[in-house]
Amino acid sequence: MTPINDTRKETVWSIPFIMIFAVNIFNSMGFHILTPILPMYAVELQLGNSVAGMLGTMFAITSVASRIALTQVNLTGRYRKAIVLALALIAASMFGFSISHTAASLYLFRLIQGVGWGICTAALATLAALTLPPSKIGAGIGMFGLGSVFGQALAPNLGLTLVEKVGFPSTFRISMGMLLISVVLCLCLKNIENIDSTSKQSIRKKTGFKDMDWSPVFPTLFIMISMMPASAVSSFIALTAAERGVANIGLFFTVNAFTLLFARPFFGRLSDRIDPWVLLIPSLFLFGAVLVALRFAGSLIVFLIIALFYALSYGSINPTTQAWSVRSVEKAQIGMAQIIFYTGLDIGSGIGSYFAGLIADRAGYSDIYLWMLIPVAIELIMLIGYSIMKRKQTTT
Repeated sequence: MTPINDTRKETVWSIPFIMIFAVNIFNSMGFHILTPILPMYAVELQLGNSVAGMLGTMFAITSVASRIALTQVNLTGRYRKAIVLALALIAASMFGFSISHTAASLYLFRLIQGVGWGICTAALATLAALTLPPSKIGAGIGMFGLGSVFGQALAPNLGLTLVEKVGFPSTFRISMGMLLISVVLCLCLKNIENIDSTSKQSIRKKTGFKDMDWSPVFPTLFIMISMMPASAVSSFIALTAAERGVANIGLFFTVNAFTLLFARPFFGRLSDRIDPWVLLIPSLFLFGAVLVALRFAGSLIVFLIIALFYALSYGSINPTTQAWSVRSVEKAQIGMAQIIFYTGLDIGSGIGSYFAGLIADRAGYSDIYLWMLIPVAIELIMLIGYSIMKRKQTTT
């Protein structure tokens, strides 16, 4: 048994974790500038809402494909090289967007971006998880997610402001610069590849798809369905606000992200102590209420209040399901579990963005949010059924 004093000395904030956290911040900053402006750019080029939605789907296709390819590659000892390559691809795609004027070129560079993002997120998350003590998995994953939250807090509003000041092409190039900063930071990860040297042999033996422990499938399916409405909100909230005459909607992303600064670590720590479905069921009810409210929101203050509750709902769902996924496997399988988790996340994002674009073309932006109640209802049924099954297992 681990001595009490040793347990108390366990910390999330080791030097390797801090370095990974810093890389994640700048990667997120460069990437999330695109969240509100890429669909707007497609509309600006008169390519239509369907193209705007399809950009999310094209991104998901290569992101998922790159992660599936990773299941057949042993990255032990080569995480830094994989991350540097992936960040370079994302940076190149940003430059590509700045010179794109057709749907075909936007699709091409979105596909390239998807490859980079698929590799980068899986490799970074795996490194972060491997630095964490077992008793701090939920808290650590919640903290790691804050790197993305810092980007979400600043980048979308910054992107909207930059578009107004300097236009789309220059904004894409500024984003590229942020990603190049993350490449430089990543070069400081030299010695982190060997962080898990004690179990390296075990990891090498279990890197193939055929060896995967499929325990993370349920939490992955859950986050996949959750991302459908979440991606619809992030992709079309700016266009929805513009249609309703609401200015400064970039503040929606800022309020959402700063709320996540508190929500993610809080719910991450909470998930270390209680069953995941106890957190997720009330979060889903709140998520559904947020979608209904977005259907009728007509002023900036209402949008900002909604952003607060949106962060509280999704801020619980994401770290709770990710920690659930990591805990469901042995340490040698953490990398594979993260690949599967992020694959589900990207599939859900692509499906949600695509169908939201179709709904926008046929029924308008407002109806997107009511249609996205369907995935939330499916999740509630799944989760309630799962919790009942688990309760029966513990009583028999």
